[in-house]
Amino acid sequence: MTRSPDEARTITALLALAAGLMILPTAGSAAGEYKATCYDGEAFQVVARDRYGVVGMDIAYRPRKPGTDRGGCDWSIGRHDVWVSENRGDRSEDANYVVGVKEPFILMDVGTAPAPDRGFVIYDMRSRKIVLTAGVSQDVAIEADRAVLWIRSGKPPARTCSNQKEIDREIGAPRAGSAPAIGVAVKHTFDFRRGSLVKTEEAKCYVES
Repeated sequence: MTRSPDEARTITALLALAAGLMILPTAGSAAGEYKATCYDGEAFQVVARDRYGVVGMDIAYRPRKPGTDRGGCDWSIGRHDVWVSENRGDRSEDANYVVGVKEPFILMDVGTAPAPDRGFVIYDMRSRKIVLTAGVSQDVAIEADRAVLWIRSGKPPARTCSNQKEIDREIGAPRAGSAPAIGVAVKHTFDFRRGSLVKTEEAKCYVES
């Protein structure tokens, strides 16, 4: 089923929050027309806000000293804060949206296209690096100690799909000269404790948009 980018991001975030797996976001200070949203963890505070006039979010974080008061949610970016995604106007090349924070990782949905043409990025605040960039065919499932991603392989199916009945229902009645393209996605898991991606043997098909 095709979902809009906003629907996909909302579902990913709500499922994780409902399970109590993520740091809860809080609304903060206004900056222009947009308010900041903060994710207050033990070691970091992540600050994000929608951009004005361009896609994506401005995203930054600040280290938190052990035992200090978490304080409020303030968009003002200081010299010790670290940018993850910054609005550069016409030069902005990303469309990153925070869907959750699992210290030390920031989990971001990427892009403006509907599923299955979605991207997913995981940023490590300790190393200040992106540790995963992947194209996914469906919503990412965020669990207590891992994220489950169905990563697009870029290859057509070599045989009948394991979820062929589901694909047939989505395609519906065949139309002459307009057969949709079918892609293959492979199940991967990203371990939050180890910070590593593991490829499984599971694969299934999806209908390309």
